[in-house]
Amino acid sequence: IIEVKCPYDSHLSIHLRTNEAQTKYQPMAEELRRKKKKNVFQYSFVLGVCGTWEPDNSHLFKHMKFDDNAIEMIRMRCAIHNI
Repeated sequence: IIEVKCPYDSHLSIHLRTNEAQTKYQPMAEELRRKKKKNVFQYSFVLGVCGTWEPDNSHLFKHMKFDDNAIEMIRMRCAIHNI
C-alpha cells in the first residue's frame, strides 16, 4: 500500500502526514494480510511542496529493488520539478 502526499514543507507537517497515512491504512493492511495470507507493506511517499524528501521515501524505493543511484536521481528530479 503506497500513499502519496505532498504537504507544506515543514518538518511537523511532513511528520504528521506520514503518521496519518500509517494510521489510516493499517486496518486495510491487516485485513489483506489476514484474507490473502500474503506480506503487505505499507509506505507513505511524502514529498514536500518545495521538494523536501522524507527519508522513508528511500526505504520505499529500496524495498522495490532500486539502487542508490536510481533513488538519488528520483529524489533530484522530484526536487527540481517541485521548485
